[in-house]
Amino acid sequence: MITLPNTNTTDVLNTSQLEYLASKLPKPVAKTGRPSYSNIELLPGILKVLRSGMRWRDLDHRHFPSGVTHWRRLRFWGLKFGLKITWEEILQRLHKLNKLNLNIASIDGSLIQSFGFSDTTGYSGKYKKTGTKISTLVDFLGTPFNVVFASGNTHDMPLAIPTIINNTVGKPGIILADKGYDSDKLRLRLKESGINPNIAVRNIKGRKTNINYNIPLGKMRFKIERTNAWIKSFRRLHFRFDTTFASFQALTYLALIVICLRKLI
Repeated sequence: MITLPNTNTTDVLNTSQLEYLASKLPKPVAKTGRPSYSNIELLPGILKVLRSGMRWRDLDHRHFPSGVTHWRRLRFWGLKFGLKITWEEILQRLHKLNKLNLNIASIDGSLIQSFGFSDTTGYSGKYKKTGTKISTLVDFLGTPFNVVFASGNTHDMPLAIPTIINNTVGKPGIILADKGYDSDKLRLRLKESGINPNIAVRNIKGRKTNINYNIPLGKMRFKIERTNAWIKSFRRLHFRFDTTFASFQALTYLALIVICLRKLI
């Protein structure tokens, strides 16, 4: 009888949520040698790193899977698109259960500060910091249902259409956005797609405009700010320490899964 190693503990998800997520993620098959660890054995440790911001090698303890083993499983999920596919499946279930409200959606970009890595980082003049940008789309309840990644020196505007249009859930009825998205071309593109834009107007001297901006409705945009705070509450995403973008992206998808899974189960 093979004695299995101890499993790390986590308070990020409860037992039923852990079991559900572990069953949905792909598992490597070892054709020779020792059998690979199960997802349920490694998932708590990975969530521990995501929540606390600790290093992978801090998981190295006797009778426990090593930190490298946890990292390799996370990269396996990322390279096999297991995390992204699982997130999309959870979103589809939320949509079928009417737990997603796409009548009003909000979009905003957030900078994750990092070192100057060569892989998907850049200097943002707005924030005066180097990092990776995440363009996030949330429903009226603040549930994230699409993200687009870019280097930190990318403006929010070119990320707007890919974030809003290229999602797997559905087309929102109204889009709320701040002044950074104030563009006649963007408004026209959204209207052509059947989406009503409610974008704040910049106060430019000498500018004449007849754009109708619903101020009370625009105040509901706080929900995207709250979701960005939820994402950065995972300390591993508060600052990007991962040299490769693949590792950072995998951790981000895992954080999005946690946020959505808590609404599902």
